[in-house]
Amino acid sequence: MNKAYIVMKKGYEYDDNTYNESDGGHPKIVCFSKEDAELKVKDLNSKEYQEVSILDYAYEDDCLNVEWDDFEKFNNSLVEKYGKIKTKYSWDYTENRLHPSANEDEVNEYCKMVTVSFYEVVEVDVDTPSYREEKINNILN
Repeated sequence: MNKAYIVMKKGYEYDDNTYNESDGGHPKIVCFSKEDAELKVKDLNSKEYQEVSILDYAYEDDCLNVEWDDFEKFNNSLVEKYGKIKTKYSWDYTENRLHPSANEDEVNEYCKMVTVSFYEVVEVDVDTPSYREEKINNILN
């Protein structure tokens, strides 16, 4: 059997303090290359990092691969370089977000620092014969 790679958006539930990862998720994209799926996951995660604070999804001790001070210094350097992050609403806060203007190297650095992710790749088998037959029937009909 051939393989496909599903990009899944992870599920989270709120417990009055943080959002906790829950079982399951929602399929978003099907890729036929593992490398393509992993690139999509990285892109979707980085977009999510720009929208939310990782502290909404984990405590300081649980969300980083680096020391908290190093993470804060990195984020502050992005704000110094690109300016304050613009918000949609007055109640939005921008602490611990990836700066939307960050370049690819900075995005990669941020992704290495955090342990929280919002998307993942799930490998599945593909029933190629039935797919091929369906396509042939669609063409003939």
